[in-house]
Amino acid sequence: MDLLAKEKKLYSYIQKWKKAIVAFSGGVDSSYLLYSSFKALGAENVLAVIASSETYPQHEKDEALAFIEKYGLNYQIIETDELGVINKHNNPTDRCYHCKKELFTDLSKIAEIKGYDVIFEGSNIDDLNDFRPGMKAVNELDVKSPLKAVEMTKKDIRALSKHHGLSTWDKPAFACLTSRFMYHTKIEAAVLNQIEQAENFLRQYQFRQYRVRYINDEAVVEVDPGEVKRAQELSDEIISRLREIGFAKVSIDPEGYRRGRMNQFIEKN
Repeated sequence: MDLLAKEKKLYSYIQKWKKAIVAFSGGVDSSYLLYSSFKALGAENVLAVIASSETYPQHEKDEALAFIEKYGLNYQIIETDELGVINKHNNPTDRCYHCKKELFTDLSKIAEIKGYDVIFEGSNIDDLNDFRPGMKAVNELDVKSPLKAVEMTKKDIRALSKHHGLSTWDKPAFACLTSRFMYHTKIEAAVLNQIEQAENFLRQYQFRQYRVRYINDEAVVEVDPGEVKRAQELSDEIISRLREIGFAKVSIDPEGYRRGRMNQFIEKN
């Protein structure tokens, strides 16, 4: 289907409702969804809600707010205790379910109080092929996924975002900081903060993609496979800085970044 025709279908889907809350993270998908929602319904009928927690880096929050301010949109920031929820359940393999359930329960309360008749979230059709336990909460709480409903792929979303001049069109994929930890291990707030500091340090080198995983008490640096060589050339600086941050053991993964890396430990646990 022609992309603009698919977008028209998306607008028609969104217009089934009059007022919508959009769960907004500032990523590629939720940014395009938020943009499409206010185009379809009018900015006055859309509320972007940002969930702020220890697992959500400050720079991501800043970028999300910059996007909202650019278009003059209504927004609300809510504080969520994702770390507490995850540790309460012993950091399970379905940790995303527990966090999303708390988030969408909170959004449902806001919708009821403020008179919004639907909650949107930004999953796309490609997510059906990934491990996404959070989708259980989406279904349980009747949250709608417009991009998935009209079968938009990540490639479609990036292309349409570029077409509309959205700054997020080429933004690398990002996941909650808890994804840097092995399942069934307690996530300490201090280590979570160290991860954020370490990734902020890596950002200055402008790697296309990067993660700092915490595996068996070791900080494992992942960058895009095509940039591993450059990271290895910078290894002295990277390792030195991460040790200053507080990691006793640091290494650079020679295989580079892999989406869902920590899922490989599920069966072993």
